Amino acid sequence: MDKNLLKKMIKNCIMVITGSFIYGFGINIFIKANGLALGGFSGIGLLINYNFGLPIGLFTLVANIPLLIISFKVWGRKYILGTLVGVIASSIALDVLSMLSLSVDDPLLPAIYGGLCTGVGTGIVMRGGGTLGGTDILAQLCNKYKGTSLGTFYLIFDACVLSAVALMYGLTVTLYSLVTVFMSSTVINKVVDGLDSGKQVFIMSKKTDEIADFITNDIKRGFTFMHGQGGYQRKEMEVIVCVVSRWQIFRLRQGVHHIDPGAFIIINDAHEVYGEGFKHNS
Repeated sequence: MDKNLLKKMIKNCIMVITGSFIYGFGINIFIKANGLALGGFSGIGLLINYNFGLPIGLFTLVANIPLLIISFKVWGRKYILGTLVGVIASSIALDVLSMLSLSVDDPLLPAIYGGLCTGVGTGIVMRGGGTLGGTDILAQLCNKYKGTSLGTFYLIFDACVLSAVALMYGLTVTLYSLVTVFMSSTVINKVVDGLDSGKQVFIMSKKTDEIADFITNDIKRGFTFMHGQGGYQRKEMEVIVCVVSRWQIFRLRQGVHHIDPGAFIIINDAHEVYGEGFKHNS
């Protein structure tokens, strides 16, 4: 096996295991300790643990076995490796760290910090090329065979779990649990996208040469000229396209406005940016 490939596999496994333990830590010390809930298979595991005492990790491991077998048959060994590591590591973490507990008077605090930890953990697992199994596998299977979008599936599944929470424990616990789910989803996006994600900018102006000089000399970024045509007067124009870091976007916008107050600027999120000045594609 190529040494670089081996190093990458080891690095990814370490990330998946680390993320899994952060995930297990968050569930035990914040969510479980304060009687809150979560979406997905872990949310079902929490409900079973509250009512029957079955360890959460054991439940998630057993529940994922048939899904892992199906995944292997559908997508093969390459797909299953990261998921298998994630499922095993998270199941172990959930039960090994089950003695950890931090009960507080205000349920909002564990709801927020539980979502933060589970979001960070899940995000690290995903950046390592793995998943925690469960709903991730089911969502991809439904997408492949039924055409259901991943977002729709997650929404429906989590809604079912939280509906069960509402019936068993009331609206108050459910509302606090919704804070956890929202916090977790938001943090996952931030971790997966990375703090070094950028902003894609389209600039349409009559002073493109001056703006290009400003981007090169002041912002220290590259750019591309694209040829466009106005939709109303059909005049030919040059469009500047560049990608800057989120820390530079205000300075760029301010500079363009100073050069040409009438410039038309479109700014989009660029979640994955590889190349000079950003992440290396490794």
